[in-house]
Amino acid sequence: LYDSVSKSISFIDFEYADVNYALFDVVAHFRTYAANCDPHSSIYPTQEEQLHFLSIYFDARGIKNFDEEKTLHILQQI
Repeated sequence: LYDSVSKSISFIDFEYADVNYALFDVVAHFRTYAANCDPHSSIYPTQEEQLHFLSIYFDARGIKNFDEEKTLHILQQI
């Protein structure tokens, strides 16, 4: 976007401009955490770290109970 008053240009990253499938965003976070490495890399979050993150993430979204095994399985498929 060009602001003619300040003569500045701003860029918009539309990748996160809309609500996305929640678990897709979680996987994107985990991959960024691990510098976009192979999901089987040693720096990818451990299962314990993933569950800790998911617990906080779902709690913030008002989801109190979730199936940990099913959720981890879905994350591996994305």
